[in-house]
Amino acid sequence: MNTLIAIDGNSLVNRAYYALPEMSNREGVSTNAVYGFLITLFNFIDINNASHICVAFDRGSKTFRHRLFSEYKSNRGKMHDNLYKQLVIVHEILDRMNILQLSYFEYEADDIIGTISKMCDEVSLKCNILSGDRDFLQLVSNNTEFTYISTKNHKSVSKVYVLQSIQDEFGVQPYQLIDVKALMGDKSDCIPGVPGIGEKTALELIRKYHDLDNLCMNSEHLKMSLRQKLEDHMKSLYNSRRLAEIYRNIDIKVSLDDFKITDLNVEPLKKILKQLELNSIIRRLESQKWKL
Repeated sequence: MNTLIAIDGNSLVNRAYYALPEMSNREGVSTNAVYGFLITLFNFIDINNASHICVAFDRGSKTFRHRLFSEYKSNRGKMHDNLYKQLVIVHEILDRMNILQLSYFEYEADDIIGTISKMCDEVSLKCNILSGDRDFLQLVSNNTEFTYISTKNHKSVSKVYVLQSIQDEFGVQPYQLIDVKALMGDKSDCIPGVPGIGEKTALELIRKYHDLDNLCMNSEHLKMSLRQKLEDHMKSLYNSRRLAEIYRNIDIKVSLDDFKITDLNVEPLKKILKQLELNSIIRRLESQKWKL
């Protein structure tokens, strides 16, 4: 079965940069993020026997979510210069590999991948998303899987989520996790949610009432303290939902055929890898018949 893999580029590069020890070539060019990204990318292509691929990146500019809530992601510091330089190298390597990269003003990588997964769902092309951001759980469907990658004891750990595993772990459908996040908020993204409601309570409420509208319409059945919290933060609750939901209707102006994996011209890629002294990556390229 054909499979499209959608990669959250910023997430993978950031994870590799902070998870791996410092690496550099003899000229002092740092390479740990580049190395970690490529190893993860190649492994993911192999595991999924991918026929299509794309890598989505954030533009690094404000998006439509900042207009909804000016404090959105206001806790994020400026990208470290060393990380930025490696991100530039990753872009160049992906170009040489003929892997399509997408980024758009106004939208995040999440929204790009959400749009692509919707395109896949519409034509029954299997989609597998790779990211270290759990927000992609909301996109899981009969057709779309999500591989969540994290770091534990300096080693990469991955977990594949399908419909059943989300139901088993959370007791709700994937799309209901948007309302769960709206209730509990997200400190990492500065999504306010409803103060005093955590993940446990949010999940219990959505399991029982299914969605925010039904929950609010039946708030008289809640404990007075919980009912008061909802009433006091109603605007924040629905704004938080808009912030938490991945937008899936970007006009990306490409077709799924544009994501097809083509034969890799190894020599231009080997040239830059030699400059970076990533010899183990070169050996891997030489030992396998890569079709990328």
